[in-house]
Amino acid sequence: MLVSVFGVDMSAQGVEFAVFSLLKDSRLIHFQTKRHGGVSTGVYNSLNAGFSVGDSYENVMRNRQLIASAVGKDLSSFVFCRQIHGNNVVCVTKADKGRGVDFLRHDIIQDADAMITNESGLVLCVKTADCIPVFLYAPETLVVGIVHAGWRGVSMCVVEKAVRQMIAGYGVDGSEILAVLGVGCGVCCYEVGAEVANLFPSDYVYGNGAIVHLDLKNIIREQLMRSGVLPSNIEVSEVCSICHSDSFFSARAQRGVVGYGLAGIGLL
Repeated sequence: MLVSVFGVDMSAQGVEFAVFSLLKDSRLIHFQTKRHGGVSTGVYNSLNAGFSVGDSYENVMRNRQLIASAVGKDLSSFVFCRQIHGNNVVCVTKADKGRGVDFLRHDIIQDADAMITNESGLVLCVKTADCIPVFLYAPETLVVGIVHAGWRGVSMCVVEKAVRQMIAGYGVDGSEILAVLGVGCGVCCYEVGAEVANLFPSDYVYGNGAIVHLDLKNIIREQLMRSGVLPSNIEVSEVCSICHSDSFFSARAQRGVVGYGLAGIGLL
């Protein structure tokens, strides 16, 4: 297992984002945005990529355009899903290109928290503000995926389900899959009640009493290995979005009123 801090910090046209060493491949694009370099103000300062939080439509569209330009892609190649903290995995095709980019078009992929594809020219995107983005890449079969992994989805094995669908749907061998857990809630700060903690093995729960700390990243890592991903093919960012809410959006740190960062992956 590789451990990264912020990944590799990048900046283009003022937009800040991270990339990860395990996914360095000329056939691939991937990124996780930080919160700086956009046009939003107040609690959304400044690169908010989410429409659903109260920021203006114009600001979010401009921020999404800035992100696309910074990573060298056209915004029309991005694909979004309506995230519901579930375990639905969607196979995306070129027919889905641009879905969810513009809120006013009402064409977002419905009710999914993971997307996979073997088609080039698409950038699969999830929004995060403490939930962990999981990037998946099969370099031999050329298949990519991205997962929005919060405790609800992880309790329903959304990451494992995405990997197994890559294997079943596209003929991927689990041993070829590279997986990166991006910046998200760390065990240092991620407090949950007993009703959440009891959903997971006690090995990943720390502390006593009504509030304990949950190690969501290592739970995800375990699910990846259980589904066939090799430990040496997993990279985990040690950065906690709650600790580093000055650099990444955090619903916990900002007590629910927050913007969203964007994580994306695609085949070139």
